[in-house]
Parts: sequence; C-alpha cells; structure tokens
Amino acid sequence: MICYLSNAAPHYRRAIFERINREFDCHFYIGDRVAGIGAYMDFRSLKGFRAEVHNVKLAGSLYWQRRVLRLAFSSYERFLIDGEPICLSTWLLLLILRLRGRPAVVWSHGWYGDEGLVKRSLKKIFFHLAATTLLYGDHARNLMISRGFDPRKLICIYNSLDYDRMVGLRELMAATPCEPSGYHKPAIPAEPGAENPKANAVPTAKTRYYAAHFGNNDPVILFIGRIQPSKKTALLIEAWRRLNQEGHPCNLVLIGGQVAANKNVSDDLTKQYGYGGDGNRGHTDPLQSVSSTVLQSQSSQSPGSDVLETDMDSGSGTLFPEIPEALKERLWLTGPLYDEARLAPLIYHAGVCVSPGNVGLAAIHCLTYGLPVITHDNPARQGPEFEAITPGVTGDFFREDDPEDLYRVIKRWISLSPEQREKVRGKCYKTIEARYTPQYQISVLKEVMNRQTN
Repeated sequence: MICYLSNAAPHYRRAIFERINREFDCHFYIGDRVAGIGAYMDFRSLKGFRAEVHNVKLAGSLYWQRRVLRLAFSSYERFLIDGEPICLSTWLLLLILRLRGRPAVVWSHGWYGDEGLVKRSLKKIFFHLAATTLLYGDHARNLMISRGFDPRKLICIYNSLDYDRMVGLRELMAATPCEPSGYHKPAIPAEPGAENPKANAVPTAKTRYYAAHFGNNDPVILFIGRIQPSKKTALLIEAWRRLNQEGHPCNLVLIGGQVAANKNVSDDLTKQYGYGGDGNRGHTDPLQSVSSTVLQSQSSQSPGSDVLETDMDSGSGTLFPEIPEALKERLWLTGPLYDEARLAPLIYHAGVCVSPGNVGLAAIHCLTYGLPVITHDNPARQGPEFEAITPGVTGDFFREDDPEDLYRVIKRWISLSPEQREKVRGKCYKTIEARYTPQYQISVLKEVMNRQTN
C-alpha cells in the first residue's frame, strides 16, 4: 500500500491523479490550499482518498501540513510525497521515515540553478532525506548530480496535462471537414462527468480560423498565462508592434487575466479594447459556449502552464506599452478562459506561442496542440517544461531580455510556409508523446515504487 501525501490537488493534475488512483493500491492525503493555485480538482472522488490535510501558512512562503506526522507511524509500506522544502512538516516527516527505515519518494522541482549558498545547503539536506527524488526535468537532475547526488536516486518523471482529452480535441479539429457556409461544430467526446455532452463543440472554419475575428489571414502570435510584469509581455508587444511596422503583418492574442498589485488592470484593458466579459469584440463569437473542461483556471491566475505553478518572482516593469491606434484591431485580449474546448482551437490555429518571461506547463499545453513555443534562454529562470523546446524544431530561445533577438526569432517563426508549419506540428506531437503524458509518468512511478519494495 502506498501513502501519497500531496500539498494540493490542482485541476491540471486530475488526469495523473486518476491514473494513480486506478493503477496503484494507494491512499491519498491531500492538502487543501497553497499559494499560486486557482482551481482544484474534486479529489474526494478518488476511491483511494482518505483525508484532506490543512496547510497552515507560516512566515513568508513557509507552511506546515497539520496532523501528517502520524502517517510516519502508520502501517503504510511506501510513501510518495510532494517534495517542497518550504513545507516544514515534510522535513520532519522525511526524517522520521528515514529513522524508521521506511523508503520515501519525493516528487519535486529539485534545483533551478539560481539558488544561493544557504538555499543550496538546505536543499541538499532535504533531498538526501528521500530514498528517491522524482524530478520534472533533466536540467534539475544534472544540477543535482553536479552537487554530489547519486544519479541512481534521481529519476525524471517530467510533467503532463489531460493528454487523452487534448488529443481527442486536436484530432477532431484536424479531421472534421468544414462547411462552405462557415462554422461546423462537430460533437466532441464529453469530459468525464460533463452534464451536457452535446454542448462540447470545437468550431472550425473554411478559411483560417482567426480570420473571423481579425478579418485577415495573417500569422497569429499567442501568449497564454498570467499577464504580469514577470511574464514580460511588454517585450512581446513591442516585438509585435515592430513586426507590423516593418512589413511583417501579424496578429496578437493574449489569453489570461492580469495580475496587478492594487488595480484590476484586466478590466481596464478589456474596456479599452472593447471586449466583453467573454473575450468578445462585440460581434458573433466564433467560440460558442461549451461545457466546461477546466484544465487550468484562474482566480489570481490565468489558464496555461503558469496557472499551474508558482511564479519565480513577482517581477517589476510595464505590463502594456502604448499600442498604436492602427494596431488595436490586431490585438485580441481574451481575458481568462477556463474551457479547454475553447482554448483548444485558439492554440491549435495559432502560428507560434511566445512567453518572454518564464514558461512552464504552457509549453506542454501548446506543444500538445502542435504549437511551437518561443521563450528566453536562461534555464535558471525557467520552469522545467522549457526542456520540451528543441531550438528550430519545436520552438526557439531568444537571449533573455533582448528585444532585438526576440524580434528576430519571432520573425523567423511567423514566416514559415504552411507545409513547414505542419511539419513543426508533427514534431511537437512527437515531443509530447515521448515523455509528457500521464501514461509515461505512470510507467516511471511503477518502476520507482516497485524498486522501493524490492
């Protein structure tokens, strides 16, 4: 029997939690709330669910999970624990388990690469308390090996979203013929538990998908995530403005709400650009309302990978530079979108995703739909999912904070021919299939947990 102690159950982890629930003899103890997560899955529906754990906030980002230490004295044979060094109760739990000879597997980001001396020293102690550490990427693993960790105890499990659901959506968008009269709405397999399967529909169009909104067939640059200074959207908007002014016409779609310290900037901007609360510009919405398939959500966050992880820092800087009047019709600020069946076509039909700040699961989200991703080249300031980007194949990197280099890289990617774009799409699919799926994660978990038994 496995005891899985998680700090929280964000909605984007529903697919992997359900797979663990089906394929392992596992009991779940799940934290109630942590900073940086907007939407949570219904973890009480898991047959292995045993208790909700109260996360008690301490100083700064530190917290304590109440009443978890008793698990160390239970009859569980194996332990799987979300390995956050900022959770002080996890330190004590791991220490007790180690003293009692109970193997504990921690699931963690591990190292980033920008840790100072104190943080490095504390992390080294923390991770040595575990029998095995599951990591989201090779960058963290290589850093930890360079710090003296045993490579055999560091296993990459990577990350995933609801892969099967997303593949179903993309296949319907790729295969469904379009009616000459306009939009055709094929039925989409309902998400488990959806009340109205007939409402699940993804629109496709005879002309390019975005033409209905922008009135042109020019390339579309997409951003998905929190719109806040640390995401450096000002760099993206400046590059987009310059591309249009220098003879490379393109449109820009920003998916997500804004985060500002003392002001709801998102409301101001949606009013400024004339969009309704549903992200509409006042004409017929090509994205009809469909039943909710929430992979990511936002209260203080927007849908996308960065909804799925805590930002590296709050950052500072300008959210939006001045936008010339002539370009405002080329900008679509959708606001936060929660429905995967609405997000899917926006991502699938775009030309390239650009995340000038750190990128996380947004990279997996986009690549799953065949959309290449551009982000900066400093791995210490990235989420682990940046590794899914192979330069020139599934996206690209630009020099961090270099507007000239960002302009150059975007220009190259929006200049692809339709044939080149489809080849890139196929390579994105293969990247995700190789390791960024719940199926892959389950195979890793089976190998690791079985090893703890033998």
